[in-house]
Amino acid sequence: MKEEKTIFIRCSAETNDLLEAIRKADMPPRSRNSQIIYLIHKEAKALGINDQHEDMILALILYHLL
Repeated sequence: MKEEKTIFIRCSAETNDLLEAIRKADMPPRSRNSQIIYLIHKEAKALGINDQHEDMILALILYHLL
């Protein structure tokens, strides 16, 4: 099993509101961590990136959140 990594994200109230709007429109009920992981995998799939590119996936989601 791969070592699990942790992502801590601080964001503005605006970004939090956007996550809530996306969650209500597009996501099954999940914890915030699960929501962010879901978005990472969804965006990676749309871009044709697989789990062999973990660092790229993390960079991508952090770029979009900042």
